[in-house]
Amino acid sequence: MRNVNPRTLLLLAVATIVLVTTLSCQSDQPPAPTVGHTGDVTDDDLRNFIRTVDEIGELQTDLRQRMLDTSDAEGQQRLQQEMNQRMTETAEQNGLEIDQYSQIAQALNEDSQLFERYRTIREQMITEIP
Repeated sequence: MRNVNPRTLLLLAVATIVLVTTLSCQSDQPPAPTVGHTGDVTDDDLRNFIRTVDEIGELQTDLRQRMLDTSDAEGQQRLQQEMNQRMTETAEQNGLEIDQYSQIAQALNEDSQLFERYRTIREQMITEIP
């Protein structure tokens, strides 16, 4: 596992959740098309990304509550470090490296075709839930 600055990882996760939430809310207005190498993102990559985003969202909810319960800076720093570690593990358990996760998040914001694939796969995953 690569050493990643904990603050960068936390900010990346927050930005990704905000990005994906914003993109989901704007489903009638996909991002403007751009030229890129996002054709390398497979449907399995998108499924893994979706699972990771959902799980990181749950982790962040837990972290926010625990941060509110922790008044000292050292305790909050420990919680951030724990969160960063858990987010990295979550991505890896879902078959993504942090760099790949970040690249997919950025590509979703830049590539309207990829975003449409993401939206379609997310909808399919929702309907598959028992």
